[in-house]
Amino acid sequence: MPRITLRSGALAIVGVAAFAVSAISAPEGPTSGVNIGAKLPAYSPTHVTGPDKGTATCPVCKYPRNPAVQVWVNTDNDKNVAALATALEQAAAQHADAKFKAFVVFVNRDKVEGEKLQTRLQELGRRLKLTNVSLV
Repeated sequence: MPRITLRSGALAIVGVAAFAVSAISAPEGPTSGVNIGAKLPAYSPTHVTGPDKGTATCPVCKYPRNPAVQVWVNTDNDKNVAALATALEQAAAQHADAKFKAFVVFVNRDKVEGEKLQTRLQELGRRLKLTNVSLV
């Protein structure tokens, strides 16, 4: 009987040690975006939907103290973007008293003609009934 206990204890120690080593050497996930509290540069997007629709208002300049989320989209499909924008729309409505702002910024990496991209974003905003989220 003592032999089983000793063996179990040894296995437990080896297991804990292996876990500790793996936790120490595990790589961190990818970092994305700016650090919390870091200053953001100004930019002039074209707001296709949302409170600043039809303007080139800089969100960083106009809402410097508001709690906000900016999601920058590169090549994702509209289905994923729609799910994200819908969640942000709900969050913005829920936190309206805090003046929460939400922006989905489309990076025009493929140099799609401006009007085509704006039409696509207008249709997406209309289909999702976005009123609080700015598609820019």
